[in-house]
Amino acid sequence: MPEVLERATALQEARQLYARHSWSSAFEALRRLDEQEALAAPDLEQLAWSAALVGQEETYLQVLERLYHLHLDGETRLVAARCAFWLGFRLMLLGEVARGAAWVGRSQQQDRRGVTGGGDGVCLRARPDLTADAPAWVELPTPKNALSTKHPRCGAPPSHVG
Repeated sequence: MPEVLERATALQEARQLYARHSWSSAFEALRRLDEQEALAAPDLEQLAWSAALVGQEETYLQVLERLYHLHLDGETRLVAARCAFWLGFRLMLLGEVARGAAWVGRSQQQDRRGVTGGGDGVCLRARPDLTADAPAWVELPTPKNALSTKHPRCGAPPSHVG
């Protein structure tokens, strides 16, 4: 029982570090907890974003992939689609275009299955008619103020990340 209480306390402290935007400390605390026992999805998302914000790219990508499979298996396909999108987007930024395109394709598969953005944020899609002078991404119509709307489990970055 003391171990459970210690973990709960450590997890609460890690969440508070994340809420205070102490990215490095939050990353280290969440990483240690995840190494001891797999984190639940909301805490795993915090691990992913804190990893991204402190430059731990490989950890960020690995955790997003775990989240993708977790949400896909758990029937929360909208969140899985967003994880796939962010994986693809980041991989493309890192120059891994083929691998990134594969993840964006997984994200779009969820669209074909009837999963959409649901009006809770910006939806970006890869353009199939990409030419050298065309932008690689187009913004699909979203509701007014969609840029400031963040779904709590969508995999969208923290609101202060531009």
